[in-house]
Amino acid sequence: PVSAEYPGYLADQLSRTAAQGAPVLFGYGASGDVNCVPMFGSEQQARQLGHNLAAQAATVFESIVTREARCLRFTHGTVPLPLDSPPDIETLDREIAELESFLKRVARDPAAEWVIGINCPPTWPGEKKRGHVTPLLEWARKMKQAVLRGDPFPHSWPTQVSCVRMDDLVLAFVSGEPLVELGLELSSRTPDSETLLLAQTNGSDGYIGTDQDRRRGGYELYTGPRYALLKPGRRPLPYAPGAGAALVEGILELME
Repeated sequence: PVSAEYPGYLADQLSRTAAQGAPVLFGYGASGDVNCVPMFGSEQQARQLGHNLAAQAATVFESIVTREARCLRFTHGTVPLPLDSPPDIETLDREIAELESFLKRVARDPAAEWVIGINCPPTWPGEKKRGHVTPLLEWARKMKQAVLRGDPFPHSWPTQVSCVRMDDLVLAFVSGEPLVELGLELSSRTPDSETLLLAQTNGSDGYIGTDQDRRRGGYELYTGPRYALLKPGRRPLPYAPGAGAALVEGILELME
């Protein structure tokens, strides 16, 4: 039930075949909207995927020419990212009704797909769709109670960021799961270095995308934090428009 999945097989295989037993570290890049295929598979498929990636990486690894680093610097800080305001009662009532209707519809139509702007893939069985959507309904009900009580909510959320510079290579570690466009933008704005944005480090604060991603819907930028069900210490609301740009700007400031 707990596994290193394909990164574990990749690191172990690469350590044995190319790194002469040295430990190999795996970094998960800005790929929140890029899924491997199969995304959900068997242990055998995870092993095969890890070994295939290790074979590709070994060729690159063996071509590396090392040199003594002239510069090694590190910094760490937090970047506040704006949050949405809590939905109003009318919006929550509308979402509760839509979610309840979807759960009833899945029982009759297993191919039902869209609800409150996200999609449950048609290939998912009805049980998996119900498991995916039921927490969204529970969150909406809890949020309605909180709004009626007048509970306060934060306007921003602190994202942990660490930056390591080794000569002209910068590794930027973030606690969220940024979509690929943010990694590409960060890289394009640091022409003096090769900058890699690495996700899911120092915590896991959920998806961060562009404003266009948010408007387009179909992903979990809007609903992701709901699975925490308003637990203390967990992000209670979606990132507001401008959060992706704020993350990139915050990383650039830390790099300076």
